[in-house]
Amino acid sequence: MRIVSGMYKNTVLRRPSDTQVRPTPSIMRGSVVSYLKDSIPGAVVWDMFSGTGIMGMEFASAGAAKVLFFDNHPMALSILKDNIRLIKSRRLPGSTLPPRLAVINKDLFTRMDNMDPTLADAQIFWADPPYPLSMKWLQLIVSTPISFLKEHGWFLMKVDTRELDDASSTVVHSEILRLIKTKTYGNTSLIIAQVTGRLHQVLAG
Repeated sequence: MRIVSGMYKNTVLRRPSDTQVRPTPSIMRGSVVSYLKDSIPGAVVWDMFSGTGIMGMEFASAGAAKVLFFDNHPMALSILKDNIRLIKSRRLPGSTLPPRLAVINKDLFTRMDNMDPTLADAQIFWADPPYPLSMKWLQLIVSTPISFLKEHGWFLMKVDTRELDDASSTVVHSEILRLIKTKTYGNTSLIIAQVTGRLHQVLAG
């Protein structure tokens, strides 16, 4: 499992033997980084259900200033921490500043409006929830005013292709997200949306 682009390109990361942890395939990672190439440098990224952390590492490699990795699966946390140590051990050219990487051990199916207020707001929000529960989690996100999403920030979520229509409809009818596009990679699909100003109007009201 290699990072596909950026300053850590070709770095080999540890991957799980447990099939319940589904690292994002390289073709999808490369596509996402290319699509968001103008938004990643200097951004704060939240990698939800991060597993091995491979997607967050791609954002870090492409120039994100800070990546927060959220998970609570013991095996995933062990692999994730090993991969972060590996990334931090890499020497960068010249005066390049390394990204800040941090792990948050949290059950993401609890309330999402009670995050630590000291955490930096997400300009890019990547989510890869367990497929059997992805719609439940998406409903949780869109039904709760969440202050940690930056206005006009990016919201990206992996879903089972069989649930793409339902997930897209949920986003379309959400007050806080605007659907930009979807893309399918076999059995896995990607939803790309942006956070609307309506979210912060709700919070202010």
